[in-house]
Amino acid sequence: MADQQEERIPLTKEQIAKRRLDLVEFYKEQIKFLTHQRNYEALITELEELNMRRIMAQMRVAQMTAPPPPDKDLDKQEDLDPNEGKMPEVPTNTLQTTEQPNEPIPTLQPRKLKTT
Repeated sequence: MADQQEERIPLTKEQIAKRRLDLVEFYKEQIKFLTHQRNYEALITELEELNMRRIMAQMRVAQMTAPPPPDKDLDKQEDLDPNEGKMPEVPTNTLQTTEQPNEPIPTLQPRKLKTT
């Protein structure tokens, strides 16, 4: 890399001005192309959004018009005992809490970050 820096030839003011003009001309040509590309990309994006909205609308219509799923529990209820599946009664006051009512809730303290 040191060899490349030594080989550089300093440019004159006229050469620098010519390179700037060349760059400006290049950018003007590119702006024409990029403007067309931006318009193209915007149109593609809009088309994809419209397509997505159409598909979402079709999905909503399909969900609204679809019959409800069959309830498997209704078919099985005829074969079951009426008392089967009921929860047994639990006596009250059997649960004990281990928390103290006025105990404060622990909170995390922020850590200080090392700065170098």
